[in-house]
Amino acid sequence: MDPSLNEPVEWTAPELQLGEAGEPFSPEQVLKAITEGIAQVGEISYSIQGQNFNALLGHIETLTGLPETETEELARIGEFRRYSDGTQVFRQGERIPGIFIVIRGALKIYRASRNGRVQVLATLQPGTCVGEVQAFDGNSIPSSADAVGNTDCWLIPAEALRELFLRNPVVRDVVIRHFAGKVRHLISLVEALSLHSVPERVAQLILDYHSKNPSQTEVKFRETQEDLSKVIGSGREAFSRSLRLLAGLGLVQSAFPIVTILDLTKLQRYARG
Repeated sequence: MDPSLNEPVEWTAPELQLGEAGEPFSPEQVLKAITEGIAQVGEISYSIQGQNFNALLGHIETLTGLPETETEELARIGEFRRYSDGTQVFRQGERIPGIFIVIRGALKIYRASRNGRVQVLATLQPGTCVGEVQAFDGNSIPSSADAVGNTDCWLIPAEALRELFLRNPVVRDVVIRHFAGKVRHLISLVEALSLHSVPERVAQLILDYHSKNPSQTEVKFRETQEDLSKVIGSGREAFSRSLRLLAGLGLVQSAFPIVTILDLTKLQRYARG
C-alpha cells in the first residue's frame, strides 16, 4: 500500500447547495445526497466534529443502531481518506490499517489469481465498508480495492475499534449483526459461482440491476462486458455468448450496454436454475 495515498487529509468535502444562496442542506438531505450520488457540488467546509457528520456516520450500514455517544466516539477516532479514480486503495495480501467506510464514490473489491484472472467480489457504494475481518484477526486482506470515481472513505483504525468493541456492549451487538450479514452475502456468492451456470449468472446479474429501477424494462449497464464478466466469475466471451443465449430464448433483447427484459417471470425462473 502506497503510504502517500493513505495519509490523513483535511476534509473539505463537496456538498450539495440550495440554489445561489449557497446554504447547505440539512444533515438528512446530505445523507440522502451521498447515498443517491451527488450531481452538483460546491466546496463547503465540512467539520468532522459537527453534528451533520455524526448524523452521517450513524446512518452508515455498518454502524446502524449505534447511539449518538458511540457514533461521536467513532468520529473522533476515525481518519478521512480521499482517492482519485482508479487509485489502488490496498492490495491483496497486505495488512490494512482498519475498516474503510465508503462516504462518496465507490470501491471495487476484487481478487486476482497468479495467471491474471480477476473475480470482482463487490462494488461498495456509500454506506458500506471493507476490512472488518482483518480489523479483528490481524491477518492480511485476501482482496484488493480500487477507487471507482473520485472516492472518499472514512478509516476507523483497527486497534481503536477493537478497544471500543471490548468495552462497549452496544458496539459489540452492532458489529456481530454486521458480520452475520457479511456471512450471508458470502454464502450467496459461493452458491452463485458453484451451483449456477454462466448464463444463469448473467440472468441474475440483469435482475440485480433491474431491481434498482423495477418500473423499467430496460437495464443500462455502465460497465463494459469485460468488467461485468469479472463480477460473475467468467470470461468476456462467455458473458457475450450468455447474452445471445438469453436473447435466443426470448427472455431479453440485447443491444449492449442496454438490455431489455422481455419476460421478467421467465427470466427469474431461468436465473434460479
